[in-house]
Amino acid sequence: SDDMKAMKLLHKTIKKVGEDIEAFKFNTAISALMILLNEGIPKDTENALEWKENFAIILHPFAPHLSEELWSMLGKTTSVFEAAWPEYQEFMLVDDEVTIAIQVNGKLRGTHVFLNGVSQEEVAARVMEDREIAKWVEGLTVIREIFVPNKLYGIVAK
Repeated sequence: SDDMKAMKLLHKTIKKVGEDIEAFKFNTAISALMILLNEGIPKDTENALEWKENFAIILHPFAPHLSEELWSMLGKTTSVFEAAWPEYQEFMLVDDEVTIAIQVNGKLRGTHVFLNGVSQEEVAARVMEDREIAKWVEGLTVIREIFVPNKLYGIVAK
């Protein structure tokens, strides 16, 4: 669901911003915050409140005045400065779906979305059903298949 995607992105952003601040990579931390904001706020009220609170906290090092204003709009009477840095949940960092690049003879011929942990056999079956990719292998003999789990499926054919 969209709410789950928004919450997963929030947890990934909490992790990224925390690590980037420690590594003095402020530009990439700000970029992650912009991506999070552009993806949208969950519609579910409970998740939306948690999302907004955490966003205000992780925004604070970069835009303290704005984050204090957001914090008070959320009904908080203390300063956002006093709030603890949010903890990310490891299980929220794992994607349910992965995009696998499909190559034929070293050239990218397409991408497909699969469930995380998909097997080589499932990828191969779906790739051969795709007419756009199958046309590049038509009439050729498959010499080798290359599979990098959750990343790449390659076909070498002559």
